[in-house]
Amino acid sequence: MISNVAGLVLQPLIKHLVVDEHLEAANGYMMAINNTLAMVGGVIGVSLLALVHHNFTIFALLNGGFFLLSWVNLFIGRRQLLVTDRQFSALVKPADTHLRAMMVAGFAVVKQDAMMVYIISMAGLVNLLGNAAQGLLQLSVLANKQMWHGGYGTTLALIDAGIGVGIVAGSSLFNGYLHKIKLPSLVNVVLMMMVINALAVLFLPRFGLLIVINFLLGFAMGKLNPKYGALVTRIVPEEHLTTVAGLLGTFEMIGVPLGQVVFLGIANIFSTTIAWYGILGLGVILIGYSVKMMRRTATTN
Repeated sequence: MISNVAGLVLQPLIKHLVVDEHLEAANGYMMAINNTLAMVGGVIGVSLLALVHHNFTIFALLNGGFFLLSWVNLFIGRRQLLVTDRQFSALVKPADTHLRAMMVAGFAVVKQDAMMVYIISMAGLVNLLGNAAQGLLQLSVLANKQMWHGGYGTTLALIDAGIGVGIVAGSSLFNGYLHKIKLPSLVNVVLMMMVINALAVLFLPRFGLLIVINFLLGFAMGKLNPKYGALVTRIVPEEHLTTVAGLLGTFEMIGVPLGQVVFLGIANIFSTTIAWYGILGLGVILIGYSVKMMRRTATTN
């Protein structure tokens, strides 16, 4: 919870420090770094756990030590942070500190912009679809050894690595066709890759094909998310940015448990095949909805 709040507090400072034309690149590099560290950290974590012979007490102490090192890093750079904070505070009028007033102001900012409404609705729906598909993929791989490559756990780890590498590649490479197209079109690319992933699991469940599809899905997400974050940062005034970013994050996460309950419930009650057809149908519907919204926001980058 504290980590999420800290991330929201950083948003207005990023807007203050980075000029608009560089926001997307800055978001992309931050996303690439975070995902790279997450993948490397996972490998290091497993290796450290093995080195301490699965002694979780020692591992917890090591984990705490890394958090302490993070604090030391912030402490060393505190002067620059304080300078930036004073510059920001001098330029931006503080928003009303009452929670209710901030929420009302945040909703007002969102409602007045068609692109913001599109972003919020699609973020929640895409998260719903993506997380439900991820859960179903675990069940499908478990039930179909034809997809395995070195065992069940290894297969899932490699597929996840494919997505992770794709995200890092997409968010750190700023040349190419996907960098130039508009955000609604990128949303459609992500949705189409999710639909193709469902089709592959249903009709051609092969490990190599799933790796390629998930890499391309991750690559498209790596292009989409920095553009999405830069657009929100540009549109929303600094005094409302933290509140609006919090609202966006809330709506994004609402779809996660809902999608898993619905589609994994279908898989448990009926079958994973029927659940995948549900994912496929919802993906097609969302593409249609996104195309409709694209026409309404055609003049917005």
